[in-house]
Amino acid sequence: MYYPLLIYFIVVFYWMNVVTFGLYGWDKHQAVYQRWRVPEAVLILFSLFCGAWGGVMGMLLFKHKTRHTLFLICNPLFLLLQFAAGLYLFYKCGISTLSIF
Repeated sequence: MYYPLLIYFIVVFYWMNVVTFGLYGWDKHQAVYQRWRVPEAVLILFSLFCGAWGGVMGMLLFKHKTRHTLFLICNPLFLLLQFAAGLYLFYKCGISTLSIF
């Protein structure tokens, strides 16, 4: 069974998104006060490793990195990939997505 893997994915997904969202907020705060910034590579990597939803929300709510083509392409792409991975795990666990309706 894949239940432990599914639970692990949900927990990691949640916390990575919280951390990624916080990093976008912190980077925006640092940018406003012209202090040390979070490197763009760190923001992209956190978005890649299960934090894309937090990255997208950080971009929208903080209006941060919205002019950077790399972020505009990567974050939604990573979000779609993470969504597909989640659906795959739900499918492998035998949990029907239609049963919630």
